[in-house]
Amino acid sequence: MSELFNKVKENVSISAVIGNYIELKKSGQGYVGLCPFHGEKTPSFHVDETKGYYYCFGCKASGDAIRFIEEYEKLSPVDAAKFLAEKYGVDVADEFRSSHQKKQGRVLEILNAAAVVYTKFFWESEEAKRYAAKRGIPQQVVMSFRIGYAPRDGHSLYDILSKEYSVKELVQAGVVSEKDGRYFDTYRGRLMFPILDQRERVLGFGGRTLGTEQPKYINSSESKHFQKSKLLYGLNIAKKTVKDKGYLLVTEGYMDVVSLYIAGVSNAVATLGTSMTEQHAELLSQYVNRVVICYDSDSAGIASAVRAVDILMPRIETVRVCLLGDSLDPDEYIKKYGKQAFDRKVEEAKLGVDFKIDQLALRFNLNDPSENNRFLRQAVAMIQTVRDPLDRGMYADNLAERYGADQEIIRQMVRSKASSERRQRAEYRRVQAIPVEHRQVMSIDDLLLKHFATHSAEYIDQPELLEKVLNYQFSEEDLELFLALVGYFEEHETMELTEFASAFGMDLAKQLETILDSPQEVKNVEILLHNKELEGLKEELKTATKNADMVKIQELGVSIKLKIQEINSLMLKGW
Repeated sequence: MSELFNKVKENVSISAVIGNYIELKKSGQGYVGLCPFHGEKTPSFHVDETKGYYYCFGCKASGDAIRFIEEYEKLSPVDAAKFLAEKYGVDVADEFRSSHQKKQGRVLEILNAAAVVYTKFFWESEEAKRYAAKRGIPQQVVMSFRIGYAPRDGHSLYDILSKEYSVKELVQAGVVSEKDGRYFDTYRGRLMFPILDQRERVLGFGGRTLGTEQPKYINSSESKHFQKSKLLYGLNIAKKTVKDKGYLLVTEGYMDVVSLYIAGVSNAVATLGTSMTEQHAELLSQYVNRVVICYDSDSAGIASAVRAVDILMPRIETVRVCLLGDSLDPDEYIKKYGKQAFDRKVEEAKLGVDFKIDQLALRFNLNDPSENNRFLRQAVAMIQTVRDPLDRGMYADNLAERYGADQEIIRQMVRSKASSERRQRAEYRRVQAIPVEHRQVMSIDDLLLKHFATHSAEYIDQPELLEKVLNYQFSEEDLELFLALVGYFEEHETMELTEFASAFGMDLAKQLETILDSPQEVKNVEILLHNKELEGLKEELKTATKNADMVKIQELGVSIKLKIQEINSLMLKGW
């Protein structure tokens, strides 16, 4: 992939790339601006066009154009390179694309073309423009969200796109359907909402009827390129305001996002009418550590919010739930009461666990002592699932105060979980106190990889040691990482994960990062190599024992004893 990266970097201006995201001003031989990765008032973000490199003296963010896109758009290195290639017209050789990628690229091309045509149809349709005006959607918002219109005749889109694409391709993209050998537009008589990912690629559509026809909404069918469980409508727009707002507002439908945007709330996204998923939570966590759930206020919406809290809390630092009341959704509420009233509701949003406890309370008769005790026990169980001890204490105090319980008793009940956690931490500290060669928290392979990544100079200075490691029998997974490290240190003296990821991909970089983050350290690699040999001898002994090979068992017993003596001798020398 290094050829792909080099081709993109050679043909793309880094100042042009970054200038699309922040304002850059000429300064000496380079450019300077406010860093997009941390808040600052005085520019400390520098771009060197000659070297194709950026560096922030405030937060130390640095890299090339690909790294900038990787960080800003939350993409892998390869996807970031392809993003720039597409945007700036860099011809990417076919060898960089599999047949599947080529086919998917063709589908995405058709979907984007369909979005362009739907927009054209919108401006040509008086019916569509009247409907948009009736719903209070101004022209600028139509353009911002690329809203379009699918004519009722059922063939207008097909007539245009079939001149450039085959019928098979149009059906595969989902914009044309077939029945009894007849082809027709999938969407007819509907306002069209293109569904874009954070890279501004059209992945599908949502079509809303202009009248009373059912179903009110039709989404693109699930496919390899359109998966509702992984998409958030409006994220391509909302991500631009995250830095200022500090959180994302999660709603359920397209019109929620559009109506909130019209009213001035630009940090809303929607889960496309589906429940919150693990993939949604992961995507949100890439942009924010604060989320406010704002679903419909009916019973179904409240139940969905409870599930969403459970999914979000392991990944998002602060999760709140905004209850609008009157069984209204955000679209209806902001139109009825306005932005100020909506903002107040968001400010009053309850913390996720408090919201869940309040919903739990509705299932009990709290005037009955027995039921009240059952409620409190279940509420405490909810609080005990919270990892942070400070948060647990806060939720415990909230529970006692809001439901008239004895604060000390509630705290004591919650602490029973904390006591268990303290025992676990004590056990962890006990394990950490054991010499590294006697504990198996990290595998020997991983320990050796960590030592090689952090002490590469030692191997250069000691050819015999390097040869031993090169002959080491790594597992298949670890061998790939080891070979990447060897290649990396041929061109670099010290390990920089950013450079490593750019050269060998994010998956290997993440594997390496996990290994480097381990608290275990190795002072002398010789012991590791001997321990690996000892493991091999023990495996041979198991096999010999299973086969009742007494001669082999005796030989291996002697070898194992000698190997242990070698290890003990090295340990006595000060490892």
